[in-house]
Amino acid sequence: MTARFFLRLFFLLTLFWLGAGGLMAHSARAGSVEDLDRDNGLPDAKLGTPVEAFQGLEQTEETGRWTTYRRPADKLKFGKFEVSSISYNFFKGKLYSIFIDVEGRRNTRGILKLLEENYGKNYTLASRQIPKSEDQLQTREWSGRRVYLLYKNADSFVGGRLTFLDKPTWDLLQVPKEERRKEIRKMLEGSYTNGDF
Repeated sequence: MTARFFLRLFFLLTLFWLGAGGLMAHSARAGSVEDLDRDNGLPDAKLGTPVEAFQGLEQTEETGRWTTYRRPADKLKFGKFEVSSISYNFFKGKLYSIFIDVEGRRNTRGILKLLEENYGKNYTLASRQIPKSEDQLQTREWSGRRVYLLYKNADSFVGGRLTFLDKPTWDLLQVPKEERRKEIRKMLEGSYTNGDF
């Protein structure tokens, strides 16, 4: 074995080590809401997409401006975890939200871990008692510029719901509610209901 052989071996091992270290550093990168915005829903169902762009949809409900569909051909998976249903909600003909229902502790915990890996642990967490149950409902919210993500689950992790929302549309829909509340408060000024009498 010559010095030249060892020099080549050292060079190759160094390249391999640097390459593997770079790959490990990339895979260990923490997710963020920027990743949530980039993903913009599911790989085959991007928020804001017109209903005509989807194939195999079956309408399940229609209420005014909202239409809900399911795709019988969907593989009921989120990552490597099983889900019980996926529904697609369209507002004015565009995909506004995606509901994904989850059952079972393994799937519910696994999806939470996957969400934290993909979108980070920087979310708001709220908890409230579930009526007629000893469980607490935990709600985690990730809020990007384009996508608003909610993950609700019982603290026992028996089931949950994942909701992707088109944030610009969500924000627009919230404005009329607040304006209406202001109108009602103004109407009630000086009324018995408001406690002024």
